[in-house]
Amino acid sequence: MEEKTKKMKPTIEAMSIGDVQVFPLEKMFSVRSIVSGVSFVMDRTYKTEANKQARTIRVVRVS
Repeated sequence: MEEKTKKMKPTIEAMSIGDVQVFPLEKMFSVRSIVSGVSFVMDRTYKTEANKQARTIRVVRVS
């Protein structure tokens, strides 16, 4: 069975304060680029954390 991948930009834009989303580490540069753009355009603050062991990048909306 195929796992459906979530769209990164719409997912990040839809986040509320305190929400957390996790993406595959392979998408790290794309995720960070999207977070940077959305932060600037929508006047929001996000935090990203990479987890090498789990091979994920975690995005948290701060404000």
